[in-house]
Amino acid sequence: MSNSVTVQSRSNVPANVDEEIDNLLATTRSRETILKFKKGKYEAQDEEVPHGTEYIAHANQLVFSWVKFLGNQVVERRQGRAADRFTPPEREELGDLDQSQWELRDGSPKDPWTFQHLLPFENPETGEVMIFTSSSIGGQIATERLAQEYAKRVRRTGSRALPIIQLGVTEMHTKKYGDVARPHFEIVGWENEVPSSPMRVVSAREGVVAAARNTTPPNMDEPPLLDDDKLEAARAEAFRHANEEDVPF
Repeated sequence: MSNSVTVQSRSNVPANVDEEIDNLLATTRSRETILKFKKGKYEAQDEEVPHGTEYIAHANQLVFSWVKFLGNQVVERRQGRAADRFTPPEREELGDLDQSQWELRDGSPKDPWTFQHLLPFENPETGEVMIFTSSSIGGQIATERLAQEYAKRVRRTGSRALPIIQLGVTEMHTKKYGDVARPHFEIVGWENEVPSSPMRVVSAREGVVAAARNTTPPNMDEPPLLDDDKLEAARAEAFRHANEEDVPF
């Protein structure tokens, strides 16, 4: 008996086309472009993205992620959303503490685990999603502040409109290197709200962030403000591992 696939005719298309499209997008994978910040510039697929480029920032989808690399390949992730109150584990909890077993890079042992922030940016014209990925303290400050501004506005107004941001750059002071460039996401507006429209949800699955559409559950909690103590702890841990150019994407 041969295997066969039944092809549905146009006349049998389900009445709820929106639901069918939602299901299709939610169950198929796509590999979005990684957006990074290096030495004052933004890059995506080795091409520079100009300052001032605008995106819809999915600030409610900020993800904290520990990533383990072996031979420039991602082999494990420990991650979760800030809006779900995910607390990243301490570095010591991840194992791989024997530095004699670490891979060498430039003659020195390199910690296989890197702490990252992941934040989806959406092109407002095409719908294409880029994932801003940062293991630097400056990048983490930028994503945290953006998430804070979104959460405060939701609490103040009840609006879940997503921020429209421009890619920018500012400076931060460091004890070791003095003033250095860090990313800055200036909010220039808020996505137009249409009450009957579904809320966009960007979900992380096995390290690949896929864009989909889904309806908002009526009992969905407001995204919590990020806890300052936890953020400071994450910053301290990130300082020990942060080197944007060492992240092999």
